[in-house]
Amino acid sequence: MSLRPRQPGEVGFAVVLVVFSIAALTQSYRISGFEGLSSAGVFPLLASATMLLSAGLILWRTLRAPPPLPGAGGFGRRILPPRVLGYMGLVVAYGLAIGWFGFVVASGVFLLVSLLWLARLPWHQALAGSAGALLIIVLVFRYGFRVILP
Repeated sequence: MSLRPRQPGEVGFAVVLVVFSIAALTQSYRISGFEGLSSAGVFPLLASATMLLSAGLILWRTLRAPPPLPGAGGFGRRILPPRVLGYMGLVVAYGLAIGWFGFVVASGVFLLVSLLWLARLPWHQALAGSAGALLIIVLVFRYGFRVILP
C-alpha cells in the first residue's frame, strides 16, 4: 500500500493530538476515577480513551508516511500565515480592550477593523456593517435577553 506524502506540520499536529488526548484522559479520570461501570467518570474515560487511541493511530500512520515533497511549503506559511497570526493578535487585543473600554466600544472597533481588514470593505460599508451588527447584538442581548454586557 502506497502512502501519500506527509504535509508540512502534520507530525507536529499529530503529536499535539496525542498530548491533548492524554490530558483529556487524565482529567476524565480525575472526575471520579474508575469505581464502576455506573460511575460519573465512565463516559468521559471511554471518550478520552477512544480519542487517545485514535490520536495514536493517526501519529503512527503519519510517522510511516514519506516526508513532505520538496516545495510543499513550510508549516508557518501553510498553517499560520501572517494574516492568521495578525488576526489572532487582534482577537487578543479585543479581549483586553473589553476590560478597558467596555463591550460596546471594544466590539465596535473590533468589528470595524475586522471588516476593513478581512473583508476589505470600503470604510463607509465597514462602519455601517459594524454599527448595524453591534446595534442588533445590543438590542438582542441587553434588551431581549436582559444580559448585562461588560
